[in-house]
Amino acid sequence: MTRRTLGVLFIVLGGAIVLTFMVRALAALASIYSSNLADAMKDNNEIVRADEAFNNVMIALIGAPLLIAGSIMLFWRLGRRPRN
Repeated sequence: MTRRTLGVLFIVLGGAIVLTFMVRALAALASIYSSNLADAMKDNNEIVRADEAFNNVMIALIGAPLLIAGSIMLFWRLGRRPRN
């Protein structure tokens, strides 16, 4: 594989992981908010949902190095000056 192909693959894979699990974390936080709006006095297991959101954020962080590595592989030559 060339550097460009591998860079694109890392960016797509890392971006998919980060995006998927960040959306899942935000959905867990939104469910806490909406359940508290529906009935504030009811015990809605906020701790369980907050743990779920935290776990999703931690999994999303796994995709960040792939995203960074792919970006470096693709855009490494942009900072260099051409040799004459």
